[in-house]
Amino acid sequence: TRLKRLNLAWNGIRHTGMEELAAVLMKPNHPLEELDLRDNLLGKQEAFPRALAEADMAAQAILNNHRLRLLHLGNNGLTATGVSMLAAVLSRFEALQELFLYHNADIGDDGMEGLARLLNGRTAGVCRLKTLGIAACGVGDRGGRAIAAALAKNEWLETLDMSCNALTRKATPSLAEVLSMNKSLQHLNLSMNFLCSSGLRDLARGLAEAQDPFARTRSNTSSSSSAGAGGGPRSSCSGAEVDVSAQLPPPASLAKASRSASKDQGLDAEEAEPTNPTNGEPSDQQPSAAARLNRYLRAGSTEPCDPTELVAMLRSEFGEGPVARFIGLPSC
Repeated sequence: TRLKRLNLAWNGIRHTGMEELAAVLMKPNHPLEELDLRDNLLGKQEAFPRALAEADMAAQAILNNHRLRLLHLGNNGLTATGVSMLAAVLSRFEALQELFLYHNADIGDDGMEGLARLLNGRTAGVCRLKTLGIAACGVGDRGGRAIAAALAKNEWLETLDMSCNALTRKATPSLAEVLSMNKSLQHLNLSMNFLCSSGLRDLARGLAEAQDPFARTRSNTSSSSSAGAGGGPRSSCSGAEVDVSAQLPPPASLAKASRSASKDQGLDAEEAEPTNPTNGEPSDQQPSAAARLNRYLRAGSTEPCDPTELVAMLRSEFGEGPVARFIGLPSC
């Protein structure tokens, strides 16, 4: 056969025929490049992952699949155990570039820790995923941190969809570290989580550090994302798109937050409000984008920010082209 694309979605397959299908996938030169198995309850009794693992053992783990490029397992009732088994086998699928696991809510944090091995350059085997979809997979902060830690050792993933999960501000320092260091990631979807304005601040800091290798040493932030980091130049996630829509609280004036922060923390000379040199009174001149951005990132206020103004500051300071962009933000 010369079949390259096979769509079996919505067929009620369950566990029937999984052994035969797994045996086909373990043939290194089978021509099949795309396999869509979504909505088939393949996670029932770990049917598909177990069949694939058994076929892998039968092949004595000496052969790699050279052809399969896309595997779609969305909405199949996969669990943490099944995904961990799956990740172990897929590490030998050297052509696999796109893996979709969305709407498998039982994967959770334990499953993310298993799946992270497929993203870690030290444990990923020959697999080099470029797209990973894990929306609505019950991912919490522990799972988010596991994925972020793996991406610190990843140089090939370009698109990551973690929307519709349970990530909070506790995960954003690790994600911000990814934005500041990772070289390959281009699209990151974090919509429909619970990051709120403090999480947005972490992500904004990561984006700023990606463009300015020395921002970390100039900033006196106490964010956990900077713990243990050096002050030298950083490699950056160039041109990434970060979607944080549908999770921000109602916007408030960034200027008010900035004034509050400047009273509580004080500002360096270059960050202070412009004054008239003749009488020392506040000037009508607006502070630079750099000063406003730096002041915002240093602010300890938990008051929500205006995301549109924040994005405008990022673009004004770092330019439209290379700077990472927020997309899908609510209008203010």
